[in-house]
Amino acid sequence: MVCKYCRRIIDSNYQFCPYCGERVILETKSIKQTKPDLIGSNNTEANRFFTILLLIFVFPFGLFYMWLTRPFTKRTRWIISLAFIITSLLGFIMLIIGTSLPSYQG
Repeated sequence: MVCKYCRRIIDSNYQFCPYCGERVILETKSIKQTKPDLIGSNNTEANRFFTILLLIFVFPFGLFYMWLTRPFTKRTRWIISLAFIITSLLGFIMLIIGTSLPSYQG
C-alpha cells in the first residue's frame, strides 16, 4: 500500500503512516507505479536537513515549509511548532518587560 501524502510504501495494517503521521487512506498502486516515488524518497533526509536549517535561521518560513513538505511525523511537527511559538512569545514578553524597566535608557 502507498501513503497518499508522502508516497511511501507502508504496511496495509497501519491506520497512520509511520513516515508522515497522516491517516492512511486506502489507495493501492502497483510496484511499477510506486518505483519512481521510491527513488524520490531518498531526498527525504535532505528535505529534513533543509527544513531544520530553515527552522533555525528563518523560523516563520521554516514552520510553513515544515507543514507543507511534511518531513516529520504529525506529532513532531506539532511539538516543533509549539516550541517555536512558546519561545517567540517568551522572547517578546522579555523584550517588553526589559524595555519598560526604569533602568532602560534606550
